Amino acid sequence: MRTIYRADGVRPAFCLVLGGSCVASAWTNIAAVEERTALVFVGLLGGVFIGVGVCILLTRVAIDGSGLAKRAPFAGSFRASWDEIECWWVERGCLDPETLPQACFRLRGRRRRGVVYAADVCRPGFEAFLEDVRAHVADRETTEPSATAGGGRDPGCSEITVTQRGHRC
Repeated sequence: MRTIYRADGVRPAFCLVLGGSCVASAWTNIAAVEERTALVFVGLLGGVFIGVGVCILLTRVAIDGSGLAKRAPFAGSFRASWDEIECWWVERGCLDPETLPQACFRLRGRRRRGVVYAADVCRPGFEAFLEDVRAHVADRETTEPSATAGGGRDPGCSEITVTQRGHRC
């Protein structure tokens, strides 16, 4: 069975409304006001907000029997079969309590890790996403690697210590 996770609808709606209002106000006033550069800036800023809203709407994370795929319009997209996932962990955000958690996947043969943010899987939810992943690769879940492992860079699985379930990655 294939499960598709999506971002919430509030953030893109906010971006689209804010961007649309910036573009509309700049468009209607650009001929009437002498400050054209300011209105052009407001219009371009509105265009950026609209672009961000569309990107949030297009972000999808799909899980099925063959693997995991994240589709994002810009950076962050990845596709991996369950065999390609060497290890994975959940970062709960230690800077402040408002930081959203994220699931990080170390993928075989790739330099960059795959990251799925909690905001990307709001529907049906981050905990449901984690349970779905655990159903396929629970034995490869590790504890969150420390910032000192690997000199502050993304650690390889050989640098990650003992997992929650007592296995090494």
